Amino acid sequence: MSKAGGFPGGYNEGHRLCVSATHGKGLKKTTLQGAFQEFGHILQIETPKANLAFIAFSDKADAQDAMEAMDGKTLDGQTITVSKAGPKPTYRPQVDPNENFKKVLMTTQTERENVRYRKDVEKAAERMKPRSRSRSARRRTDPGADQT
Repeated sequence: MSKAGGFPGGYNEGHRLCVSATHGKGLKKTTLQGAFQEFGHILQIETPKANLAFIAFSDKADAQDAMEAMDGKTLDGQTITVSKAGPKPTYRPQVDPNENFKKVLMTTQTERENVRYRKDVEKAAERMKPRSRSRSARRRTDPGADQT
């Protein structure tokens, strides 16, 4: 079993902070890196939405210092709120037994025309193939049997 904050294989998700902005053009990773790097080693910066970011520090004390110092500060003209974030959620797809029945097949007119064209080309190619002139099974198996 891995220790708290770590994963098997040596990956450590760190001590995560949630940074949110009240308004504005969004939080940029480079701006966040510049503002938060003085507090310690940053493992990861994620920006899933424009005004939301998650910063993971390798050391818990560094994350605590950054949270206390940066909460309520202005960054790129935006007031930011910094709080402790929970662990990164793990993605587990929901298995739905009726999944295949819920799929809707959608095609465009062009796709239908392309399928129709391919079928027409295949039919034309079949018509162009040389056919056997013999009609009976005996003639096809014994080429000299019908000659008199």
